[in-house]
Amino acid sequence: MTSMFVSHASQDDADVDRVVAALRSWGHDVWVDRSDLSAGSALALSIQEGLSNAEVFLLLHSAASSRSQWVELEWQAALAKSISDPDFTFLLAALDPTPRGGR
Repeated sequence: MTSMFVSHASQDDADVDRVVAALRSWGHDVWVDRSDLSAGSALALSIQEGLSNAEVFLLLHSAASSRSQWVELEWQAALAKSISDPDFTFLLAALDPTPRGGR
């Protein structure tokens, strides 16, 4: 079972729910903020913990995620982890045809 951190924009929740359900049905342990964020917990700390425990980072890219400051912070932290941890995998999946890197 692979431990995965899924980064996304909240505007894409319907698509995210389908992706996460599929990943979990295939046996992956998926961290996603809506279901794995503790009530009253500090968002930044929860994200940091989720990333530190993940073997895989999956960025679900979309027009909304390209504008999200949280998504940007998450992928930057994941990129830093991928440089220091050769076993960590960074994946990108497009939810819509928004060009990557553009806003």
